[in-house]
Amino acid sequence: ALDKAVDTAKNAVRKDPTLAAAHFILGLALSARGDMEDAKSAFTQCDELSPGFIASRKNWQPYRDPESNRRIKSAFEAVVN
Repeated sequence: ALDKAVDTAKNAVRKDPTLAAAHFILGLALSARGDMEDAKSAFTQCDELSPGFIASRKNWQPYRDPESNRRIKSAFEAVVN
């Protein structure tokens, strides 16, 4: 599932490299997969495209399922902290 998420996010970045949200999602997926250097690079690109985007997602909870939101938060914190 994580490989598919990474591939989907990479495809979105290829289609529109100026889309900060695509870099953000790519960073989360890479982090969850354990690819920390690439995740940091994706987050850096996201923040360069849209300053403050990363900070604004600190408490992002896009899912109804608390466990899914916990995984997102964990992936986020692994890159940001």
